[in-house]
Order: sequence, then structure tokens, then C-alpha cells
Amino acid sequence: MTDLIIQAESLEKERMVVWEEKKMRYDNSSRGKLEQAMSSTMFKGTPYEEAVIGTDKTILGIKQEQMEAYYKTFYAPNNAVLVVVGNFNEEEAIKQIRDSYGKLQPNPELEKTKQKYLVEGFALNSKRPQEVHLRGNAQTPVFYLAYPGFADGEKDSYALDLLASILGEGQSSYLEKRYLHDNKPLLSNIFATTHSFKHAGLFLIGGTLLKGIGIRQIQTYLKRDLKKFCKEISEDERSLLRIKNQFWVSFYGNLQTNSEIAHLLGEVELGLGSWQNYKDMIAQYEQVSLSDLTRVCYHVISNENPSFFTIWNKNSNWVKK
Repeated sequence: MTDLIIQAESLEKERMVVWEEKKMRYDNSSRGKLEQAMSSTMFKGTPYEEAVIGTDKTILGIKQEQMEAYYKTFYAPNNAVLVVVGNFNEEEAIKQIRDSYGKLQPNPELEKTKQKYLVEGFALNSKRPQEVHLRGNAQTPVFYLAYPGFADGEKDSYALDLLASILGEGQSSYLEKRYLHDNKPLLSNIFATTHSFKHAGLFLIGGTLLKGIGIRQIQTYLKRDLKKFCKEISEDERSLLRIKNQFWVSFYGNLQTNSEIAHLLGEVELGLGSWQNYKDMIAQYEQVSLSDLTRVCYHVISNENPSFFTIWNKNSNWVKK
């Protein structure tokens, strides 16, 4: 976080590395290209609209002095989180951290500078629903259904996470049983997930069609089955316990290593203000009621017309607004 020297030669080398990474992960990847189109459409007009990796224009156009200014502004101890997990001596660890980082000076203008980037606001004001159909190298269509979701820490975000788990996580999930493990499967894979950021969020259902299955067919079936899903959980008192049990199996299954635990605590520190709020986060999931699940399901999944995104090597590039 101090005394970095950015040399012109090394900058050009890294510029090419990042550019090639963008082409590999997004431009030449069907799923990456589709995800980028989905994010830029749903978050249009907000700071989340552009991919973190940047565009060809920003990657190829950034100047050395811009890099140095960014480094001096944001690579500061008051803009970083250090997480230590494992069997260690706390006093020794704190001493080592202070010895290594204690002399670093915070950036007193950091928060003021950050606010300059937030003036646009984060409300999802893009016209919905929209359809975006891209031509790519996918042999069979890949799709996303995208709905506005909730930001990190919003009360209803916990109910939406639980709904995503029971809908599309694992072989026993609602969508997998209907679309992958039925006598007449329609998809080769399907998932449901939430993308929650500090100021906004999305709820996504995505998958890949089997050969011979039509895009409109899947779009129609999913809308029908998602409405049916919301009705079914509202009428089944046992569904809440089943949903939570499945969610906790997955949640704790992803906390088997020190690295996974550190990742969670770092995310909680950044998203919820303090790593200790993980206890409150767990309590919020436990407090979700059946009426919460039903209300959020109807509000987000059933009553909202989702935007629809596909990519396929037989598509023509077109957008329906």
C-alpha cells in the first residue's frame, strides 16, 4: 500500500494481460458475454452497469498517471479488510499486523472521494421487461431470467436467498426436478441465485436448453411453474422447515475451510459494516417466516415480468424493449 512504482513497460504488459482476460472470460465466452449483457441492461444508469474488468476503451486507454492516482487514492488501510482465520496466537498475530501495516497512513479524503462515484444512484430504473438475444458460440441456447432483487442486508434479501436455494440448488431443488430429472427433461442444467451488492441486487434463474427445445417454450414454462411454486409454498406449512434445512446444509457446507470462513467474514465486514454481524445475518435467516417467503415470492418472482436474455450460435443479435 505504499511506494508502488508503475513503470511504462510493466503497465503495457499488464494492460495486454487484462485485455486478453476480458476477451477470454467475456467476449469469447457465451456465458460471460450473456452475463455482461444482463448486468449492463438490468443496472443501466447505475455504477453497477459496467463490468469491473472494464471495456476495451477503458483498458486500452487508461494512462499511467490515472493508474498512479487511483493507487494513491484507494490503496489505503482505511479501504482494506484483513481477515485471519485458524489456529493462531492472537497477540502474536496482532503484533505482526501492526508491525507490517501500522505505519501506513489512511487516506482522509477517501469517503469524500467515494461519494463522487455514487452521484448517479442505484435505483433500477431500466425499462422492464426487456429481451436481449445474442449470437455466440453456444451450441444450444443459454438463458437468464432476471428480476430486480434486494441489496445486502435488506430484510427481504434473506427470504429471497432461501427461495433461490429451494428453487435451484441441488438435485432435490424445485426446478432441477422439473427440468432436469423429469421423464422428459428440457434442460441440461438450471440454477437460481441472488446477486446482492451493497446498494442493489438481482434474482436470477439461468440454464442451458437441451437440443430441440425451443427458447419460447422454456420461457413460457418457467413463468408458469414459478407462479405455481409461489402458490405451493404458501399452502404448505412444512415447506418453511424444508427450505431452511436445505439452505443451512448448503450454507455450512461452504464453510469447511479457513479460506471459506475468511471469505464469508470479509464479505460481512464489507457488506454489513462489521464481521461480527454474521451472527445477526444468521438470525435474520432463522427469523424468516412462511408469510415472508410467500410475500417475497409473489412480489419478486410471480408478480414481476422478468427480463429475458439468451445466447446461441443460431441467434440473430436483437433487443426487444
